[in-house]
Amino acid sequence: MNKRCSDHSYVYCLVAIDQSGIKIGKSDNPVARMYRLPQEFNLKSSFFLQVERHRVLEIERAIHESLSPWRQPREGDGGTEWFSYSCFRDFEQAIEYEENRNLLSPFTKFHFSRLPVSSATFQLDKKALALLNRRAFELGISRGQLLSGLILNNLS
Repeated sequence: MNKRCSDHSYVYCLVAIDQSGIKIGKSDNPVARMYRLPQEFNLKSSFFLQVERHRVLEIERAIHESLSPWRQPREGDGGTEWFSYSCFRDFEQAIEYEENRNLLSPFTKFHFSRLPVSSATFQLDKKALALLNRRAFELGISRGQLLSGLILNNLS
């Protein structure tokens, strides 16, 4: 994705595969960001919000502030963006509520597991692509299958 030409950016919510926490951050390329992190995530539960670029920091900060009682800092990159899994369902409901009231409008919610195989929306950088290739090879599937969520039932 050409960052300079896009009017949008993303706030993502990544759910740790072991449900030990959720990571909420911002990125112009949430798929590549996910693959640069050392943790594994539940793609069925994880999602990202496409928001207007000029509001991404404001929205991320508002979410972080509202979830501050559940903050669980971790070591490493983005370590201050981790929260207890116990707030996940409430957070999801809050997003749906805001979606209905259009307070965050306009935004679009996407699930990582529902990205189409042919999606050209995200361009993976070389490091993220290498990680994606390695994970797909380990699972014996194509990158497209990994991103499209065609086999997610077998992973969780």
